Amino acid sequence: MWLSLTATFLWNFTDLFIMLVSSALAAQFKKLTKSMHSVRGQMLTMSQWQEYRETYTSLTHLVKKIDDHINVIVALSIGSNIYFICAQLITEIDSIKHSYFRTLFYMYSFMFLVFRTTAVVMQASAINDESKKIVPEIFMCPTHSYSIEV
Repeated sequence: MWLSLTATFLWNFTDLFIMLVSSALAAQFKKLTKSMHSVRGQMLTMSQWQEYRETYTSLTHLVKKIDDHINVIVALSIGSNIYFICAQLITEIDSIKHSYFRTLFYMYSFMFLVFRTTAVVMQASAINDESKKIVPEIFMCPTHSYSIEV
């Protein structure tokens, strides 16, 4: 029982950790995108463009560093989630022969696992989605504002 509770806690903590780290990084990219969107079409100095470039570079380096440290955790989390989805699906197929309430429980449990896995994957992919939104903001730079930083 203790081992089961510990494994469940670690499983929940791992998924929550991945979602929180991913949402924090995605929020930083979103903040930078909003900042660049607010100055869209304006004439910016070279130092302002340098600040945007350095912020973007710092964020990408942070993402790479975090990825180097937690990519194994993400792979294990997704793998274990997929494993438990498959195990739950097999159990659900076997439970069809049993009572209505047991089938209902396994269906609820299966849907919860699918939702949870989807939430982890979508939250982790939000980093890439937000980082791609910065490029169009740079393309909106007026031609008379071009500099080596742009």
